[in-house]
This record gives sequence, structure tokens and C-alpha cells, in this order.
Amino acid sequence: MSFFLGYFQLIPDHEPYTKVVDLYHCVKVDQPAEVQPRFKNNISFALEDGTVIAKGERLILHGFEEKQNQIFLRCKLLKMKGTPVVLVPAHCKWEMQECHDDRYYTMDDLLQWKMLVGRQRFVKVINTSFLSHDLPDLKNFNGVAQLLPTYSMKAILLGEWTEVIIPPDIDMEVIDISESVNKSLFSRQQTLYSIYSMADKEFPLMVEIKHIAQNKNLLQTGQKCQLHNLQIGQCLTILRREEVKKCLVTDISDPEKKRHFVVPSTYQGMVSQVSRTFRYVFDLVFQGSTGQNLTVLATKNYTAEAPSLSSFHVGDQFRVLMSDTVLVQFAEKTEAVGIVEFENTETKVRVKFPMYAEGGFVELLYDNKSCTLAQLISRECLVPCHFKVDIRDPSVKDDPLHTAKELRLHKEIYDQCLVVTKEDSSLKPFELPINLEHMIVELLSNQPSMHNQHTSLMSYESNVEIVPEDYYSEEFRYEYVMGPPPLPPRTNRSQSSSEVQLPPPLPRRNMLETEVNLL
Repeated sequence: MSFFLGYFQLIPDHEPYTKVVDLYHCVKVDQPAEVQPRFKNNISFALEDGTVIAKGERLILHGFEEKQNQIFLRCKLLKMKGTPVVLVPAHCKWEMQECHDDRYYTMDDLLQWKMLVGRQRFVKVINTSFLSHDLPDLKNFNGVAQLLPTYSMKAILLGEWTEVIIPPDIDMEVIDISESVNKSLFSRQQTLYSIYSMADKEFPLMVEIKHIAQNKNLLQTGQKCQLHNLQIGQCLTILRREEVKKCLVTDISDPEKKRHFVVPSTYQGMVSQVSRTFRYVFDLVFQGSTGQNLTVLATKNYTAEAPSLSSFHVGDQFRVLMSDTVLVQFAEKTEAVGIVEFENTETKVRVKFPMYAEGGFVELLYDNKSCTLAQLISRECLVPCHFKVDIRDPSVKDDPLHTAKELRLHKEIYDQCLVVTKEDSSLKPFELPINLEHMIVELLSNQPSMHNQHTSLMSYESNVEIVPEDYYSEEFRYEYVMGPPPLPPRTNRSQSSSEVQLPPPLPRRNMLETEVNLL
């Protein structure tokens, strides 16, 4: 019931996967990696290149790739220092188990990415208020729901561009008439997503633009696509599909007017890192800085309220280690307190500071030479980080990054693109990101001219793209939902100050794809 408003938390599937191929059959593995379940390795094993996946190692699934006629699972290891990506062959025997996941998901998120094939999926309902009007009795509901998928068939009416949904409970006989019907009667209109999902052997192909949307909602029609000046009725040759590594960057010079960019990793401007500031210990966690090789300088004093916590003074330097929750004995009672563990760079002593401690921490940089964006990312454990552009990229017209005083590099992303050329155009091929451009095209031919077959091997333009707020939000919709900085312990702390504020509910959608059993 994907029209349910509210948020859900995953309950890990405790049945382990003993082979890589089991994950291939049971779990949707694709980009973006943020939507993938986290897994923990239960037995130590070694790969052919000597890489050892230790017992207890946690990892994220990044996708599958084929090398030398062999299928490999691309995994990113969640280590303290560095996050290497390893390739695990499909025949490898291991024991992987799904991990606890603190993030919140909508029902649509669960249906698209989190439903397991052949296994049970249980979720914890974070907000039950949206259930009260749909279900009759919640008195014995303990907050856990089981998702039971139902299946339907989508069909296109002969000779029309009309989709119909056939429910699963209809008793009907289906006869295959593919060989006898005139296939030209079927509309060959496709979205960019469906074009991208075609096999590599189908490319190159020629299409005509039939419909341009203002955003992902294909009902909001436009006449023109601003990027590359594409228009309805224009013919394109789609040369190939590519998954391009890019960077998600935000101009933070003016907090009131932030601009978001998708920047190719081949950006040739020279950049240098800028120190970040963290007012509270909490901000180190909120900005994803625990687990980095990060050293900070305290610019304020803090006196600990309990013996198990530590104090710090102006000028103290610490290396950030990891966050945790511990029980702390205060004067009147014991409380669970979120803390971050640090190492004093001078004494090498490990200390614990509570999340609410205000230190005015400044990031210390030891290698601040100008370099390319790719070189900046390759440094150990730097993302996310702040930087500025010292020398603009000469290949980017009116480089928007060069005018920004300070930029935040959030993370690397894999942008799914179609490499295309305009028909009868002498311009170089360019990329068409399917997540940014939303249109319907009609297939004209998969046998383009010899000239276009030659250009399919050419390099193409990759520009700095200004992206809208909804695209930026989409990239971070699976991030951890965190409340405001915690307050210091008080004798009579009001309940409202410690409550976690949930994000606002998303708009309703007209889909019915799963049943929910409340347990």
C-alpha cells in the first residue's frame, strides 16, 4: 500500500547468504548505493588478489560488473580508514548477513529497493498516525509490520500508447501471437530510462523527441529542454549508454542562496581544500566526519560533567575516531549519552566527549596544495570536504565553480547517461543524464548512418551542471535522519527537547503494490 504516508525502519533479515549468487537472486543491487542494505561478513575469507574480508567487516553493495566472461559483485568496505571497493566473484562462498539500518524509508522506497525475493521483509513503523484512518484496530499493534508483495501485469493496447494494469486475480488465458502480429502497430515510444536499460548490442539507435517534461512528472509538459537546446520533433542518435563517475558539490558561500552542481570527475580546474568548522561535537557526526582521518583544533574550553567524560581546552588537538552511545553517571541519575571518541594528538590518550560539548573545532589541514578534483578525492578519507577553485577549468564555459568562495564536496555519484549527437550536427557528442532530463522519444531505427557509427567511439562533452533542489534532495533522501544537537543533562529536562523530529510526510501516490500485515 504505497499510498501510506509515514516512515519505516528496516528490521534486518537474519538468514545469512552463503553465496554471492544468492544476493544476485534475492537483492536488487544497483546504483545508487545509498539505497542498498548494509551487510556484515560472518566468516573471514580471501579474494584471488589477496584482499582479506575479515570477520565482522561491513560493506555496501555497489552493483555487478562483468570481466573476462565472469560476473563480479562490486562491494564497498566500510572501514575506519579508507573505503576501498573490491570485486567478489559470483562463485565465491561466504556468509553475509544484513545489518541494522538506522535510516528511515517511505513505502515507495521499500517497494523499489528493499523487497527481498523469496524472503520475508519486516519493518518497524516509525509513525503510526497515518494508519489510523486505514486500519480498524491498532490496540494490539506492536509497531512491526510484515510486507507481503502482490504482483500485477502491465500491458500496452495494440496500436495505442495506452498502458493498462491487469490484476493478478483475473482468470484469463494468454496466447503468444508475436510472430503473426504487425509489430509496427505497437507504439515504439520510450522513456530515457527504458532506452538506458536496453542491451549494449541495441546501440547506436536513432530517436525522435516526442515529449519533454519539466521534471520527473511526465505530465508537466515543456516545449524545450534547456540543456543542449533540445526541442520536440528533433532527431537524436543515441550512441551508447555510460555510467559516469561525478561529484555532487554545493556552493555554500551564501547559506541563504545555495547552488548545487554535478561536476565530472575529469574537471581540470585547480582546487585547494578549505578548513571546515564544527561548533559542537555533534556536528562532526552530522556532517559525516567520524571515520575520516580528520584532526581538529579546539577553540573553546569544555569542562566535563561526569568522571567518565573528558574535558578539553583551547588549543588542544584531537584526531576524530568514532561515535557511540554510553551510559554516564551524572550527579542525580544515569543517562544514555551520545559521545564521540577522540585521540589527543600530543598524549595519544583516547578521550570521550559528549555530543552537546561546544568546542568551536577547526579542521587542521596538512596537505593543502592545489590539485585537480580527482586528486583531491583520491586523498585518504577526505569526502565530504570543503574546497575552493584556484584556477578555473578552461574547457568549461563560464565556469560557475570559479566564482564560489567556498564549495562543499558531498560525495561521488554514478550518473547514468546516454551519449548522443544531434542529427546532421557537426558538434561533438554530449551526455544526456537520464536523472536530469525527462522526455519520451520514439524509436526510428537502430541502424544509423556510417558517420554516426564512427562517432559512437568518439569522446564527448561533460559539463558542470547546475541541478535543482529536488535532484539534490533525492541524492540525500536515504541519509540518516538525525535530530537537533542534544542538550546537556538537566534534572527536569522537558520531553520535547529530546524528541527526534521526523521529516514531513511525502505526497500521496496512486499505487497499490503491497499488503501490510501488522503484527
